[in-house]
Amino acid sequence: MSEVSKPDVTAVWTSAMPQHVQMLEHMNSLVAAWMKRRQEALTTGLEAAQKMAACQDPATAAKVYADWMGGSLNRIMADINDTREHADKMAELSRTALQAMSGQAAATMAAVSEQARAASVAPAATAEASLRQAA
Repeated sequence: MSEVSKPDVTAVWTSAMPQHVQMLEHMNSLVAAWMKRRQEALTTGLEAAQKMAACQDPATAAKVYADWMGGSLNRIMADINDTREHADKMAELSRTALQAMSGQAAATMAAVSEQARAASVAPAATAEASLRQAA
């Protein structure tokens, strides 16, 4: 590979860097929200267990449990919604990254083809000039 084409090859990969950064940032926010909900689940679960242990009648314990379960189901639904939104965002960013890379790859291939054409024409022109001088 010629020295001239190396920066072009690098450009193909770097053309998608903004989308990769966005993917990582989005993944970070998804994981942070998930961890926050898991922490909330642990905290509320512990509180519910302590309240149920202190209950004198089963109806009150069942109410505490039902309240905790409702919160848990809400957190699970939030996880599902976040995951769906994340999948949509990743698909969009992946599509954009591929478009950027394919556009840059096409430009790189055109430049490499031009370099190859110029390299093949140059020796012929040099040889022709040498022959004319000799004649």
